[in-house]
Amino acid sequence: MRRVTIEVPAEGNLLRKSGQADVWLKPLIGPVERAKLDSHSSVTLMNDIVHASLKVNLIGTEMMKRVTLSEQLVRDYQVEADNWKEQCESLQIDVEILEESKSTLEKQVRALTSELAVEKAYSNQAGKEKDHLETSFSEQLSKASEEIRELRALLGEKEAYADELVQNLTQTQEDLRVSSDKVCSLENSHASLQASYESALAKNEKLRNEITDWERDYEILEDKTSIEVSWGFLNSLHDTLIEVSQENFNLKSELAKIK
Repeated sequence: MRRVTIEVPAEGNLLRKSGQADVWLKPLIGPVERAKLDSHSSVTLMNDIVHASLKVNLIGTEMMKRVTLSEQLVRDYQVEADNWKEQCESLQIDVEILEESKSTLEKQVRALTSELAVEKAYSNQAGKEKDHLETSFSEQLSKASEEIRELRALLGEKEAYADELVQNLTQTQEDLRVSSDKVCSLENSHASLQASYESALAKNEKLRNEITDWERDYEILEDKTSIEVSWGFLNSLHDTLIEVSQENFNLKSELAKIK
């Protein structure tokens, strides 16, 4: 049997395989082809081998294309699988984070539920206090309205009293003005009277000095003349002189007349 070499492309290269045709082509040739192979001549056999080798080359090329495509698909699938793995790991981390968030949120929900219950209790209490305050406010408002009415009435009375006070004040001011005029007149009169009083005091002092001089002159006269005069006459004379002195009597001129 003649040896045959077959070239098969694989990953950009040509693979060569040599051997007897009946050995490595046997799996590719069925019983009918094998019977034909046994009955044909060598030329026919060579033609069949060439056709078979071409067929094998085509099949090998197609197979290699499929293998290459399969390898590319495998690589793509591997890359995609790696991407999916990374995404799964990321999603797993996200799931763990979400689980933690869920746990935290559940705790917060429980806390909020507790706070809501407390707030609800406070709200009920606040509602009761609100009703109480509204009732109290209504009572206080009614009381305040009554007090306002009383205050308005009192204010009216005070306004009337204030008007009366204004009138009295006006009259008092007028009376005060008249009194001030009278006081000024009295002060002027007092000044005039004070001047007259001081003048009278001066005159009185002058008369006292004149009487003193007269008494001294009288004593001298008594010593010189040795005239005995009764005390009754002297007293009467003294009284007369005093009365005369009060009437602006000039003692010295009268004594001069006596001498």
